[in-house]
Parts: sequence; C-alpha cells; structure tokens
Amino acid sequence: MAIGDLLYRAAGPAAKVMDRLSMARKLILVASAFVACIALLLVMIIPRLSADIAFVRNEMAGARLIEPYVHVAGATVRRGVARQHLAAGDSEAQAAFEASTAQIESELAEIANWVATDSSALDIVAEWAAIKDGWAVLRADPSTEAEAIFVAHASFGARLAALMSTVTVTSSLALDPALDTYGLMDATTTRLPAMLTSAGNARAHSRHPIERGSVEVEDVVDSQAELRLGAMSLGQAESIMAAAFTANPALRELLGAELQGLRASYDAFGSVVGAGIVYGSAPTLDIAGLDRELDKALDALAKLGSNGSRQLLH
Repeated sequence: MAIGDLLYRAAGPAAKVMDRLSMARKLILVASAFVACIALLLVMIIPRLSADIAFVRNEMAGARLIEPYVHVAGATVRRGVARQHLAAGDSEAQAAFEASTAQIESELAEIANWVATDSSALDIVAEWAAIKDGWAVLRADPSTEAEAIFVAHASFGARLAALMSTVTVTSSLALDPALDTYGLMDATTTRLPAMLTSAGNARAHSRHPIERGSVEVEDVVDSQAELRLGAMSLGQAESIMAAAFTANPALRELLGAELQGLRASYDAFGSVVGAGIVYGSAPTLDIAGLDRELDKALDALAKLGSNGSRQLLH
C-alpha cells in the first residue's frame, strides 16, 4: 500500500469533520490553532525574558557601585598617607588629610544611596554594615605610629573590597558575556584595586627601614614582593583591557591614555622604592617622591574607574 494511501486514510476522519464545517468555522479553527501555538510560545519565552531583564537590571545596579568604590578606595589610601605624615610632625599634610576624609564621607554617602535604591537583590547587608562600622572605628582611631595607621586604613580598604567582591558576583557583573564590558568590569573591580593594595603594602614596608635607620633583608624582600604582586595585577588588567580594546576600539581612545599613565606612575613608584631600599645601605627612600607617584597612580585609577563604569552603564 502506498504511503499516500496510508496518510489519506489516517487523515480521513479529520477531513470528514472539516468537510462538515462551514468556511467561517474552518477559519475560526485554524485561527484558534495559531493562537494556541503563539500562547504556548509566550508561556515558554516570558520566563526567559524576565530572567534576562533581571540579569541586566542587577548588572546595571552593580556597575553603579564601581565609581564610588574606586574613589573611596583611593581616598582611603590618601588619608592613610596624610595621617602618617601628620604623625611624623608634618603639619602641611593636614589639608590633604581633611580633603581625603571629606571625600571618603562623600563617597560613602553615595554608596549609602546606592544601597537604599539598588542593592535589594544583591545580598550585601553584612558587607555594608561592616563598612559603616569600619569607618566609625577608623575615624576614631587614635594611632600615632605609622604601622598602626597603615594597618587601620588597610583594614577599612579590605572591607570596601569585600563589598565590591560580593556585588561583582551577586549582580552578575562577573557573568557579563560581552568581552569589552567584562574587561572593564574585571579591571576596575578586581585587578586594579589589587594593584592599589599592593602599592600601599609596598609603601608601608618601605617606611620600616626609615623608622629603624637601617635596611634589613626582609625590607627588600617584602617591598619587592608587593611591587611584583602589584605589577602582576596591573599586567593582568592591561591584558584584559587589550582584549576589550580589540573588541571595542572606541574604548582604547577613551581609556588607553589613563591605562598608560597608570603604568608609568606605577613603574616610577617601583623605581623610587628600589632606589631607596637597598640591603646593606642606609635607607635613602624619597618619601615625598614616592607619594607623588602614588598620587599620580591614584588619579589615573580614579579616571579609569569613573570612565569605565560609565561605559558599563551605556
């Protein structure tokens, strides 16, 4: 028996039903079938669309934290440096200390607004509470020794980093599928802040021989280890940003100069440390020169963070 005959017989009952229907009812039946298919597709698509919308909404919320985070992290380093100078009797550092303190409070107020409006789905209650408590402790910290001042500010910086790390995950920033925006996110929230931490650690280790009056092996080892960790983080940021520039050439024009400036400042910072901390010699570290290069690096990092986060929001 031919296949055609089999199909005809199988469809025979349906054909007889259709033959008994009027043209209007046939059209209604066909239209109903189309509507049912469309309804089924919508039922399948709408949850996926809702999930995609929630993904983008959370990602945008996370991106809005990057700029104030980078700024408050840099201001924390500047405040620690200024506080150390004040403790050493340098009254000229008072203006820098007050300016950095005011900037921290301003950026924390910005983050508080972000917490109130954008963070409900990001699970950062504990991290934000730790930052508020940490700032209260840091403001009241009576330390007068350079090491204690550094530790207090580094501890607060670690709380800021913990907040950004959590937001990177819970906001889906870490899952961004686009190479250019992923590169911006990774560089500004992870790699460059890690470089900043290492630079601060290197500066702290470099002060020890000045206070002691002699350079020990651990001074050289510790300062150089932190410099290399910072250079590694910066190198990783440069690599991921190079890929982002390839994916989106417009980013190179926008951020390329800041990234080059950050590299130049960091290299100069490392050169000052290397020249001033030499084992077997009296410490000759140019603290003022070191802080100038650190300040330049902080400026470049702030520009990268600001411009990068704005690109993520576009």
